Amino acid sequence: MRIIVALVLLTASCMAQDAKSVYEEAMNKLTGTGPTRSEFRGMDLMNQAADRGYLPAIIALGTIYDTGGSNPSKAGDLYRKAAGQGSHLSEYLLGRMYYTGNYGTSRRDGEKWLQSAAEAGNPFAAYLLADSIYDRDPSQAVRWFRSAAEQGLPYAQYRLGRALNLGGRVPIDKHQAYLWLSVAREAGVNEGGIDISLLESELGTAEAEKAKTEARELWNKVRRASNPTRCKGWSGELDLLPTIPPLELLSSCD
Repeated sequence: MRIIVALVLLTASCMAQDAKSVYEEAMNKLTGTGPTRSEFRGMDLMNQAADRGYLPAIIALGTIYDTGGSNPSKAGDLYRKAAGQGSHLSEYLLGRMYYTGNYGTSRRDGEKWLQSAAEAGNPFAAYLLADSIYDRDPSQAVRWFRSAAEQGLPYAQYRLGRALNLGGRVPIDKHQAYLWLSVAREAGVNEGGIDISLLESELGTAEAEKAKTEARELWNKVRRASNPTRCKGWSGELDLLPTIPPLELLSSCD
């Protein structure tokens, strides 16, 4: 019996190693340049690796179908499969598909996936979750906006500042609102310019000068470039709706 178990484990290990090699070859074909690049061969290999259950291949294949728009249903199914294997990145990507309306029938169905990814530290999931629940539960939304803002997402910083400025079912904090709106503007979000000008008048000269200094310090602390994560640096990362990480960065995002 022990020999049989050992053989089964060895076979599984060899299959996993083989699937990894197939995945690496697929990545080379899909991300290479010149004669080494072949999308057709790369997709064939990626499908092979995914069919063998190799998690990075499942996620990569999902993003290919997702970003290309060729088969969103297939992309969502792949994300769900990867999420079931413990991939927090796939939880976010699946929740993102619900959020954008490209999978499922209701944005709310994706909130559980976004929350799981957000609780694991994914700032993009925290940001989309906050936006999704803001009208129903603004206090929780502010919590998630803050999580994403502290990890450098400028539109989360803007939304946090706006929420703290407007109040409603969220306690008003003009000083903190000024800080986050200023940080968001420094990151390129200009929508809060009028709010910042009005807040300077409301805070008064002395407090406004103090807040400006604090805003510079906060910017240096939370800007995305200074965030320790490796999952950063692609075009669209800081957009109103952050784009999906490219294939080359997926392994650093989970």
